[in-house]
Amino acid sequence: MPEDIDTPDHDVSTPGTAVTSSPGSDMNATADSYRNTQRRTGARDTPRGEGGASLSASRLNRTLQMGYLQRKYTPYRTPRTRSMVSPAADRTNTQEVAAQPDWSGLVRCSLNVHHVTPLYRCRLDRAGLKQLSGGLSLHLAQLATAADGNLYRVAVTAKENTDDRIALEITVKRKDTTGRAGSLYAVLCNMEGEVSQLEQGAFTVLPLLLMTGPGTLQNAVVSWLEQRFDCRVCPMSFQPSDLLWAMALGLIRGNNEKVKKQTLDLNYDVPLKEAGLDKISLQIPIKHAQALLSSVAQDTENDLQLDELYLFRQALENHMFDYFRIHLDTMKLSLVATPVLFVDKTGRLKILSVDHVPAVLRMMTSFAFERSPLTVSLKAANESRW
Repeated sequence: MPEDIDTPDHDVSTPGTAVTSSPGSDMNATADSYRNTQRRTGARDTPRGEGGASLSASRLNRTLQMGYLQRKYTPYRTPRTRSMVSPAADRTNTQEVAAQPDWSGLVRCSLNVHHVTPLYRCRLDRAGLKQLSGGLSLHLAQLATAADGNLYRVAVTAKENTDDRIALEITVKRKDTTGRAGSLYAVLCNMEGEVSQLEQGAFTVLPLLLMTGPGTLQNAVVSWLEQRFDCRVCPMSFQPSDLLWAMALGLIRGNNEKVKKQTLDLNYDVPLKEAGLDKISLQIPIKHAQALLSSVAQDTENDLQLDELYLFRQALENHMFDYFRIHLDTMKLSLVATPVLFVDKTGRLKILSVDHVPAVLRMMTSFAFERSPLTVSLKAANESRW
């Protein structure tokens, strides 16, 4: 896999395979239609005339009666509600913001996402971190060929905030190069609160692992983690419901007018691949997408519902069918790109702004918890003790 995802300003459309839609007034008409439905005003179908094709309130009611918006099967238990608001430390200009860790190493680079089972006997004090650095350095030296020798400089540190250590940072740099070339950067974190330690410090719960760098180094670090902490590190893939949550996070927090490309990009996989066509790309102005989401969600920040995201997706799919006769409802969402983040089904992640790193890490941490029943049970046991 390449070191970096070439997605400047999250433009992921592919010439020849993309269908671009800039709904304009039609998207606003769709938003108004949904708003009328929520308020139960009894709005009637919008005729196909000057207003263009839109998803009307009565058509939505018929769809709801047919049970179309029932929750689709996903292999993992996903929460019905998420909060899109960050803690006060991320939303206020106080000294707490300056005390947050430096996450710049995770910005604008291709990240591979993994979920990790609890780490056994992971010491986070200074002596423990020094021991981990030496252990990883020795592991890499054993894997290196005689010609390579010991080419790497290893550092394992703890990222801290005002409360407690919340992450392990692993940096592997080549001694014969400068910058990021040939280097690895990884973060093990738990952004859902303090680091949970059970059985007198025997287990440490850091369920999320993000890595960027050469594939050989990534494999070496994964094997060392599994041997050193008696844990399991698994690549994380994202289901369409996960991508919908990531899309909502990008829409709610993506109000930065300094971003050059203000669009929401969605990719759908074509189930029966036609000649020269394997995906369909949908591109929507970010303001129209935000207006549509606000029209179907009662509270987009504190209490966003999964069913509301399904309504949002259905509105887009009906819009595409009305104009292009493309049945997106028979395809799977495979990629989401917003001014905040880029994420696809294979587990690739790219964060586009350092201001939004804590919010993205919190969402990814919750995804990691959902994929590890052992981690969930240990977390519940730890909470019950207090």
